[in-house]
Amino acid sequence: MTKLREYNLGHEAIASLVHEALAKEKGSYAGIRMRCVAIEQEGNWLNGLCLIEGVLHQSNIQKASSLRYKGVQLLEEWTEPDKLPVILEGIAQGRLSIDEQLISLDAQQRFNQWAQVPSENNYSHIPGHLFTTSNSPSFPFPDNAPLLSAKNPFYANPHLAIRDWIAIRDFSLSNDSRIGTIHLFMPQPRAYFKEVARKGEELVLSVEGTERQGLIVKGAWEFSTSLEQIDLSLKGERGSIPWVGNSEGIELYLIGPDEEVYDFHRETHFWSINHRRLFGTRGQETQGSGAVEQFLLQGEGEQVEFKPYIRADHTEKMEEIVRTTIAFANSKGGTILIGVDNACEVVGIEKEINNAFKGRTLEEATERYKGTIRQAIANNLSGSLEIVMDYVAIQGHKVLRIQIPEGKSKHYWHQATLQIYVRRGANTVKAHPKHDLPDLINAASGQR
Repeated sequence: MTKLREYNLGHEAIASLVHEALAKEKGSYAGIRMRCVAIEQEGNWLNGLCLIEGVLHQSNIQKASSLRYKGVQLLEEWTEPDKLPVILEGIAQGRLSIDEQLISLDAQQRFNQWAQVPSENNYSHIPGHLFTTSNSPSFPFPDNAPLLSAKNPFYANPHLAIRDWIAIRDFSLSNDSRIGTIHLFMPQPRAYFKEVARKGEELVLSVEGTERQGLIVKGAWEFSTSLEQIDLSLKGERGSIPWVGNSEGIELYLIGPDEEVYDFHRETHFWSINHRRLFGTRGQETQGSGAVEQFLLQGEGEQVEFKPYIRADHTEKMEEIVRTTIAFANSKGGTILIGVDNACEVVGIEKEINNAFKGRTLEEATERYKGTIRQAIANNLSGSLEIVMDYVAIQGHKVLRIQIPEGKSKHYWHQATLQIYVRRGANTVKAHPKHDLPDLINAASGQR
């Protein structure tokens, strides 16, 4: 059985996997780059997010100087590939130094997970090995104060600095679960999918890399009760297979003569393990995608709220949905889009729903998630509303759209806290007793 991911690993197991990858790949690396956003707290510098990565010889990544602000540092240091085991040993003992700045690590920030990630991942268009730590359970992130310096670039808040400095795709700003973690990415350029694309009635594949001889593509088209095998020996750098339009998913693995897995692609109509989309790129924009696109152009406002995926057990984030629903009902109505981050980027919710409702069909999983949101609102909303929820396919992702009408029986409040909320610009706020409550009371009188 070929493993592509392992959890709960100790330092020795991590060190062994890194050593194995380094033996195969280090000749491709021009160096190891370490980047970190460090946050000051009580005289200590804590890890906001850190990425250690192998930089390929053909890469256009340029060396940069660290940027230092009051309370926040954007750190960079380069080192030789042979120094990587020493860095890992230091992290295992709670030590990490970048550009002469010692960063304090808590017990959670130890490498304990490994995954082989495919091409077009969050870190590179090239596949590789990804090692990650757990995040700090309650990372003390500072207030959203701007980063200002006469000599350095401006950032409106530290989360935007992390997104720009670390440059991990799909970073969800303050909601991102990777805050407080360390990532080690070791690209694997020997052989990988350069192209996986549907062209007419064919699925076209092309490969790139330094070891392109004797490559085989194995996998299967997936149906609800069966599989259709894929077995393709690549001749040169390209190959193709017939497109199977009624399938529910596909898995493709690029392997060598020794059966080593170089790259892979896994996807269903509902999720994809990387950023390529086959099922979501042709004719999959659903009714309502145009309205969502307009919201993305306008950004959050009085009648629009964006949220990344919210877990069913994340009480505080669910409460935000409830409060925003109350505010929209007490104001002019509005739309909540779950699957869009604060930067107006569509990140989708398909992967998270698939993980949360494993073993269930597409229809069951999506309906259960909608039911979770609907129940959270119903349990805490003081009155009834005709809320409409639907999924919109857009930019290769699925977004949950929640449309909340202006309430017919104002005012509405939170059942547990008795708080009344309204919308003020792009923010949900408690109703002001002088400026908001009289209008709501007058509206209620008029409705009666």
